[in-house]
Amino acid sequence: MALILYLRPVGEARVLDPGTNPPTPLPPEGKAVEDSPFWRRRLRAKEVEKTTAGMILVGRDARRAREGLEAQAATLAQPTSPTQTADGDTGKKTKPGKE
Repeated sequence: MALILYLRPVGEARVLDPGTNPPTPLPPEGKAVEDSPFWRRRLRAKEVEKTTAGMILVGRDARRAREGLEAQAATLAQPTSPTQTADGDTGKKTKPGKE
C-alpha cells in the first residue's frame, strides 16, 4: 500500500502532476497524491507544501462558492425588459376567467 500525501503548490507555483495523463497542474487548494521521488523533490525544492484532506475540501468548497457567486452576479447584472418587473409581472391586467 502506497503512502498518500496531501500537497498544494506554494504561492503561484505551477506544478504539473505526473500521475495524470496528460499532466495537469496541481490545483491551488491541493490534491491527494501517491508518495514518490518526484513529489519528495518538489517538497525539498519548496514548490509544494503538505496540507490536510480537510484543507483540500475547504479549498474546493470555497472555489465552488466563489464560482456560484460570480455566476449569480452575472445573472443579476443582465438587464430586464423595461415592461417586466423582477418577479416576471408585465403589469398587464387580464379579465377574470381569461389566462
